[in-house]
Amino acid sequence: MVIQSFVFNKNQVNTYIVSDAITKETMIIDCGCTSDEEFNNIDRYVDENHLSIKYSICTHLHFDHMFGINYIYDKFLINTIACNLDIDILEWNKLCSVFMELSDKEKELLSTNHIIWIKEPFENLTIGDNIFSIILTPGHSPGSLSLYCESKKIVFSGDVLFRIGQGRTDFDGGDSLHLLESIKYLLNLNEDTLILPGHYQSFRVKDRLPMQPCNEIATI
Repeated sequence: MVIQSFVFNKNQVNTYIVSDAITKETMIIDCGCTSDEEFNNIDRYVDENHLSIKYSICTHLHFDHMFGINYIYDKFLINTIACNLDIDILEWNKLCSVFMELSDKEKELLSTNHIIWIKEPFENLTIGDNIFSIILTPGHSPGSLSLYCESKKIVFSGDVLFRIGQGRTDFDGGDSLHLLESIKYLLNLNEDTLILPGHYQSFRVKDRLPMQPCNEIATI
């Protein structure tokens, strides 16, 4: 498995391109592109490595994680997977586009014509011989998802938790109790599991700093 990360848009979202080294099957996680330069970075990486895009998925539908889903469709004819429990977040994004002072271009990128809504029980995603379980880890948003490849001890956690702190719960649909349960679930994985979050640096379960009260540290 090959994992390439990019940091996109002014909210510094981690966009991950995950590919199988042999088959070149590829999954894009949280495509947060907003500029031509960012779109070109993905184009260049995909072309240079001869990748075949199989999936696009959003760990959750806060605007900064979904800017690029229309680009993914226009470029690769791939719809983006998201949890149906986040559907109400789309209305909240419209409000955010005002008070976050998004540009007209950024607002246009928030069109939702190319989403595939999924609900539990989730089917696994496969990239070559790598199997990813889709796990509902709510709290930061109602439909927050984590993608877990047990064989490789890797989990893409969105904004559930970071090495220091965790995702906010004061956004629309946030729930502190659900977030704490989601964090406990992830931290009960094998201690060598690598967590790749939606912002900031990756870390292993064993290196995560002690739990902090929700909203005390994280600002994402």
